[in-house]
Amino acid sequence: MFDSPGKKASTATASTEAAEATSSQESSLGCMVVGLSEKRRQLLAAAAEAAGWVVMESADPKAARIQLLREPPAMVIMDLEDPSGVAPEALKGLAERVSKQRDLLIAICGNAGNALEEIWARQLGVWLYLPGVVHDSNVASLFEEGRQLAARRRSAAEQKTHFPPGKGESV
Repeated sequence: MFDSPGKKASTATASTEAAEATSSQESSLGCMVVGLSEKRRQLLAAAAEAAGWVVMESADPKAARIQLLREPPAMVIMDLEDPSGVAPEALKGLAERVSKQRDLLIAICGNAGNALEEIWARQLGVWLYLPGVVHDSNVASLFEEGRQLAARRRSAAEQKTHFPPGKGESV
């Protein structure tokens, strides 16, 4: 009925170990920033670093795709903003491919006022859509939330969390 002191201690130790593992996972989470504008890419990378991500940058969608296959990060930030107001097709194609990967957070920085682009991004299932991010935007706090979410996802996957089958599903 009551836990023995030994069990409490082991539970506390397990809790401490889980917290340390989560902290370790959070500190090693990778984030890739992809965009054509070096200035904006650096702005987004700096915000991601401030939020605790280990950041990789790429200006080339093809090179980014190869890197994503080689070393998949926990989050991808794609800067689609373009002076024309329309995202470059190469970046949109990469976003579509990346959206098919499981357990990957995708943040898209899009063109302000482009409702069709936002609808497209939401249909991809992106975690975050930011239209018209400007230099004084505080996106680091949003990227911090993403890092925490990615760490929880990774922890659950590593613990091989088992959910009981739903109705009509077999074990």
